[in-house]
Amino acid sequence: MSVADDCAKAGLSLPVLSQGLIRKLRKRIPPAGSMIRNPIDAAIAFVHLPLMGEVLDIVAQSKEADGFIVSVPLDWLYNQSPDGAYIETLATYLATEAKKYAGGKPMLVAWRQYEASPKIRRWIPVFKDTLMKAGIPVYEGLPKAVRALSRLAEYYEYQGLAK
Repeated sequence: MSVADDCAKAGLSLPVLSQGLIRKLRKRIPPAGSMIRNPIDAAIAFVHLPLMGEVLDIVAQSKEADGFIVSVPLDWLYNQSPDGAYIETLATYLATEAKKYAGGKPMLVAWRQYEASPKIRRWIPVFKDTLMKAGIPVYEGLPKAVRALSRLAEYYEYQGLAK
């Protein structure tokens, strides 16, 4: 199931990004291995963390998104450093710098792991604790994160706080 399908099922829409926003993002995100649309798929941002901050900042300032779900591939990130310590590095970045760049918009994190590896699984509590202590909700899998964001949107509408 795709992100768009998960969002539709939860009653959320993924707005089409404006051409102006796409141009701004293309100036920052290399084309290889990236898709600049909604959702934005730029794996390079996971290993070049300042780029992640720039992308969040550009999108937040554009006012074309009401929130962010960062989908984290733990299998792939585990291999970015000896013994998977990069997973903690990413969690710390998300909990500090990335949170600032989100411009006050809700940011949720969804993690996924496809390889049944205890070496990777041992990093999950560290990852989750770092994010939760910073007030960033973290979920196993996109469907759970999308449902949570949908419920947050419903709450805002109920309270009359929605745009």
